[in-house]
Parts: sequence; structure tokens; C-alpha cells
Amino acid sequence: MADAKLNVGFLGLGIMGEAMARNLMKSGLFASVTVWNRTLAKCQTLVSEGAKMAETPAAVVSSCDITFAMVRQI
Repeated sequence: MADAKLNVGFLGLGIMGEAMARNLMKSGLFASVTVWNRTLAKCQTLVSEGAKMAETPAAVVSSCDITFAMVRQI
């Protein structure tokens, strides 16, 4: 199990979130990166680079071993 790669999720793809999610993808440390953003269209760039997209935050959390959130408090 030590060699198994985890599935990671990322919520929030603003200026900082998109860059962080992309770096997770580039690291090669994870089996997959699943992303979500309130404006789903913002997910498309990362999806075109290999990320998976989820329709809701709950869908990200339920399908990933680890989930990061980079959201703004409003």
C-alpha cells in the first residue's frame, strides 16, 4: 500500500487555487486530481490538462482520499 498513489481533490480555482491544483497534477505524486469551482467553466483548463471535474464539492470529497480547499470567505 505504501506505493499506491492517492486521489486528490481541489476546491476553488481562483488565481492561487488553479496554480496549486496544476502543481499537484505536475508533481506526479497522485493517481488523479479532481477539481471543482463555483463557476464550473473555470475547471475546463485543468480538465484539458488531465484533471477530472466534479459537479459539487461533495462529489470531490467523496471520490478523493485528500481534498484541499482554496476558497474565499464572503
